Amino acid sequence: MSDLPEGQRFEALNQALDELLSLTPEERSARLASWHRDRPEEARWLERLLAAAEPRRDGVDDVLGRAVARSIAATTPMNGATLGAWRLSRMLGRGGMAEVWLATGSGTHNNQTAAIKILAAERASVELVARFEQERRILATLDDPRIARLIDAGSDAQGHPWLAMEFVDGERIDHWCVSQRLDLRARMRLLREVALAVHGAHRKLIVHGDIKPSNVLVTASGDIKLLDFGIAQLLVAEPGERAEALTPQYASPEQLQGLAITPASDVYQLGLMLRELLTGMRPSAGGDLDAIALRALASEPAQRYDSALQLAEDLEAWLACRPVRARLPTLRYRLGRWVARNALASVIGVLLIGVMMAYASTSLNQAQR
Repeated sequence: MSDLPEGQRFEALNQALDELLSLTPEERSARLASWHRDRPEEARWLERLLAAAEPRRDGVDDVLGRAVARSIAATTPMNGATLGAWRLSRMLGRGGMAEVWLATGSGTHNNQTAAIKILAAERASVELVARFEQERRILATLDDPRIARLIDAGSDAQGHPWLAMEFVDGERIDHWCVSQRLDLRARMRLLREVALAVHGAHRKLIVHGDIKPSNVLVTASGDIKLLDFGIAQLLVAEPGERAEALTPQYASPEQLQGLAITPASDVYQLGLMLRELLTGMRPSAGGDLDAIALRALASEPAQRYDSALQLAEDLEAWLACRPVRARLPTLRYRLGRWVARNALASVIGVLLIGVMMAYASTSLNQAQR
């Protein structure tokens, strides 16, 4: 299947195939007819994939079906297989270019648990192998406790690379916020930790490029872990070098334009996550969080926060009822923030002023009488 579509096109066809398999024969025919009308080349691929997925259907492409079966058998490790010091136990997930397996170590990694990321054999192009190697180099330099660390690396018998990552037993951040019924402040504390993790990568001259809820897990103890540096880039990369893969709904404007990613791209994606975590929540007093999100999501990189650290600092300022960088520092705004963080003193002050005014009024009335 060396001529299969790659990258996002492959993923789109995969999703379309899942949709078609869920339809009745009549609905499927109508849907395929619309594909033939709008995207004939993709429609031909879908018909061939449907034939492979339904071997008992009349007119099946037996050669393609056998090729699919051989490909799956050749590229999917079996439970109990070993890679270096690691024995695979079960698949945790599969993406466009790799699979992730839960594994247990032996020898120097005895009884240690890891998530093994394996490059799928049918996707093992020179470019993807090079990207896998770059991910290994990038992960080896990261030491932030909020980022899942690299434990081991190697190649299988066919020369396909694999990475042994810290296994994070957690839930993606958006699902965690819902399942734990977190309030607005708790959600922003988590996002601040994510921003600090991103800043930790930037300090190592690394841009993540794919920050989204599924790449941020929260453990049972409430700690966050940033995952998947598969399309991360070094800030010292060659001029014109850019990541080809991305997640469209979480990509920054410059990524969608095919430009090189920068720390500002990560800031934009943090802004998207902020907006997503705000969904269904009441807006912040005075619109501070709205202002923070708008600054992070500015279409021009130069208009965003200068760093992920600045975004984290504004979230910390909001949590402490201090003025945020994203708002104009007017006297009225700064006074309002002071009152918010000194509520008790403000109430006492207002009461004292009221008492003094009442006393002055009484004294004046007595003097007049």
